[in-house]
Amino acid sequence: MEAISKGTLNNALIHLREVFKGAMLENANSVIVAHSHPSGNTEPGNADKKVKEALVKAGKLLDIPVRLRDYRQ
Repeated sequence: MEAISKGTLNNALIHLREVFKGAMLENANSVIVAHSHPSGNTEPGNADKKVKEALVKAGKLLDIPVRLRDYRQ
């Protein structure tokens, strides 16, 4: 398990290279990406949808499947 980014109440900065860096160095077969929703509202916003799309696309390019999970705090 590796923490990639720690955001604020309603924003987090995520770089795709940081998400996949550890996976590539460890020759991972896939990655599981999780993020919390401090507000308790787990409905994905526009930013969540864009990040998900970018992660899945990058994973396909790198041949590293991406699994996504949302968590409430």
